Amino acid sequence: MTIGSFGEVGAAGEARTARVQVFLNDAHGSFSGFDEVNARLRPAAVFDIAAPSDSAAMFVALEDIFTQLNVGGDVFAATEYTTKYRAAGNRSLSVGDVVVVGESAYSVARCGFAALSGAAVGAALDAVGVR
Repeated sequence: MTIGSFGEVGAAGEARTARVQVFLNDAHGSFSGFDEVNARLRPAAVFDIAAPSDSAAMFVALEDIFTQLNVGGDVFAATEYTTKYRAAGNRSLSVGDVVVVGESAYSVARCGFAALSGAAVGAALDAVGVR
């Protein structure tokens, strides 16, 4: 997994999409934050969003995903990905979980999101045989 790039804009200026992968962290103590050594990630969702054009847009996208996977359908209208996420029986997105947007990975932190290296996410996925 390569980390660090944002989505691109097509030749005619059309917006491109970014693939989002959500991994829930089932490790004991994961609510203290992401720990690549003890993380127990499991895939929970894959969907596409409009590709963020810069780091500010990335954090807006992450906040939108967090909101949808916590209160989408309750407080705010649910997106299609929220409906599928809930139908699969997934819990709310929480501290220690991981969201990958395109090739950029982030863990849910106590306040906002923390950028993760590809090596950290890869090690956590390898540990549970997901990758």
